[in-house]
Amino acid sequence: MKKIILLIILFIIPISLSAQLIDSVYILSTGNNDRNHSTSKFEFKNTHVTEYGFYAFERVMTDSSSKIMLQKIGFFGSIDDPIEVSTSSLLNALPSISYRPVWNGTTTSPIDVFIVWQEFSNGSWNIRGRHLNANTGWSDVIYISNQSDIDVNPQTANKTNTLFIVTYERAGNIFYR
Repeated sequence: MKKIILLIILFIIPISLSAQLIDSVYILSTGNNDRNHSTSKFEFKNTHVTEYGFYAFERVMTDSSSKIMLQKIGFFGSIDDPIEVSTSSLLNALPSISYRPVWNGTTTSPIDVFIVWQEFSNGSWNIRGRHLNANTGWSDVIYISNQSDIDVNPQTANKTNTLFIVTYERAGNIFYR
């Protein structure tokens, strides 16, 4: 009897967990040297979805200069023009983005957005970040790591209402803040 139940479960699970993509393809960036994108998730609550999410990317300016950009996106492509998040003219790369959604009774919208990236300054890669609050605006650049070591591949995730975590690599180790 146990074998029959197990076989039924194995056949039901793959069918119910199938992923779907939206039907159309939308261009978010064209005519620029943009790369290394990171997209925030869209939150579901009570069968409603966020009105929008965010997309971060690296815009290459020269061989030694790139900017981290942020753009609001919806289910049908971009909503606003991209804005610059990084404030230096240095080489800025590999953004990661996360946000905290707020349920207003009808839809879910991001209230806090956190973005991290790596910046080449003083001869090594360091991790930088910025926080956007829908009510108060952008924070100054946050120096997450400022070592002579090489810190790379930052990732961020929302942990609680106003707490975001950051992970990054240094010399074969992974750090958590």
